[in-house]
Amino acid sequence: MKNLQSLKDGAKIKRLLYLDQFLLLIKAIDWVNVS
Repeated sequence: MKNLQSLKDGAKIKRLLYLDQFLLLIKAIDWVNVS
């Protein structure tokens, strides 16, 4: 049961990291468009 919980936490962290990268990419594209 504890193993399943850690797997869920890992997936959550992975999703957050993926979202962060996605937002950074959007910011970079916006910055390039503005320049």
